[in-house]
Amino acid sequence: MSDELSSPPDLIESSKKLLSNAVNMFKLRTELIGIEILEEKSRLLKAIIFTCGALISITLFLMVITFSLIFFSKEAYRMPVIGILLIFYLGLGSTCMFVLLKLVYKKAIFSSTISELKKDQECLN
Repeated sequence: MSDELSSPPDLIESSKKLLSNAVNMFKLRTELIGIEILEEKSRLLKAIIFTCGALISITLFLMVITFSLIFFSKEAYRMPVIGILLIFYLGLGSTCMFVLLKLVYKKAIFSSTISELKKDQECLN
């Protein structure tokens, strides 16, 4: 009788425990993926809204400045003023594009999930 109490759990109980742990781990990882998807969606939506607002405001501002500079400059200086403004707008546009690309590629998508899956893989090996 004491042999039965001190014997290790049988194969079925161990398999159930292992399967239960695997299901729980899978559930946690899928919840983490879902949370990260929502965070990325929120971040992308905010970026789109603020980008549109900034583009509209900056476009209106630059149009007013451009027309004012051209209108108030002497006729002989209008072409050089237009050339200088074109160079300025090209530099400004390039800088904005660089900053936007840096913002978009700043963080890898699902980096937390990937790191957790790597930890799981290391634990299993």
